[in-house]
Amino acid sequence: MLRVFEAFAGVGSQRMALRNIGIDFEVVGISDVDRYALLAYDAIHHNGEPVEEKTKEEMLAEFTKRNIAYNFSTGKSEIPKKHEDIKKLYEAHVRSKNFGDIRTIDVNELPEIDLFTYSFPCKNISVAGNQGGFEVESNTQSSLVWECERIIRAKKPKYLLMENVKNIIGKNHIDNFNKWINVLNDIGYTNHYKVLNACDFNTPQNRERVIMISILDDTIFSFPLGKRTDLSVNDILENHNKSFEIDKNLMEFKLDMPTTNMKKLYQVGALNIKGSQSNRRVYSSFGYCPTLNSMNGGNRQPKILVETNGDFIIKKLSPLECWRVMGFTDEDFYKAKNAGLSNSKLYERAGRGIVVPMLEEIFKNLFK
Repeated sequence: MLRVFEAFAGVGSQRMALRNIGIDFEVVGISDVDRYALLAYDAIHHNGEPVEEKTKEEMLAEFTKRNIAYNFSTGKSEIPKKHEDIKKLYEAHVRSKNFGDIRTIDVNELPEIDLFTYSFPCKNISVAGNQGGFEVESNTQSSLVWECERIIRAKKPKYLLMENVKNIIGKNHIDNFNKWINVLNDIGYTNHYKVLNACDFNTPQNRERVIMISILDDTIFSFPLGKRTDLSVNDILENHNKSFEIDKNLMEFKLDMPTTNMKKLYQVGALNIKGSQSNRRVYSSFGYCPTLNSMNGGNRQPKILVETNGDFIIKKLSPLECWRVMGFTDEDFYKAKNAGLSNSKLYERAGRGIVVPMLEEIFKNLFK
């Protein structure tokens, strides 16, 4: 049985992929502090197994020790106030075998690990982020990757899987990326990395990500080639979804070109909401949607131009549609939604995930 540890676990994209392709595995631990990620992870991957009762003070002490419900973006705690919600979060934390903040993990507490996955925060690397980088001891969210070194050196998992944005190998960050590879080389890993795009893995989203597989010997690994999908955004739309017609009293829409290109990311125009200082790009439903990111909540989720009975409407991708273009199942979506995640949190979880069909093909090459 493959013993898996998911660092920066989110909703467990890696676990979903292993589950979907029938790998015999056990998640022996995860590391995450996000309140809503933990609630979603628990709802998706567990069945409400009983957890030993603790007092409110004991649960809060555990949260403090592990930095549970700490929001790195705001620097504030999001520990719930109601006892019922504290208990729910605590049970999710325990059932998930969560070790909390990766900075506080005592490696002596960790079980044996065969596969260590670390999709560390891209906030300071992504073109859409603040470009703070991930220098050692820079205290950026992205620099949390260096905390993984302690775990990897101590436990020496046979396999490592890293995922991050394409910009990690761009000119501003390649030096630090190579430093990280040198660390892994020093420990004994052979490293293989490649830029993969979600739209090559049966998912109608243009989402380029660097994947690195590291193996604790000289085993040869080849990345899946993938094949450009025939799916378009039209194939993942809900049957009954709130749309809004182009209303010239509220906004102006410039149609740049006809919606004839069927199989690629396709911007067709720009939406200008009157009173706003910026335009919103609009994409054809006959192509792929743009990359989802963790800022896709509120008014920033992708806008899609849909033709219905000869009329054009612009619709926002719904939370369920965003989960679908990540390759998440509808069943997993509703489990997370029923765990209490708001629409904005569901958008956020989609944007911070890893495309599951892409992971499935990687794991097939690695383990099958």
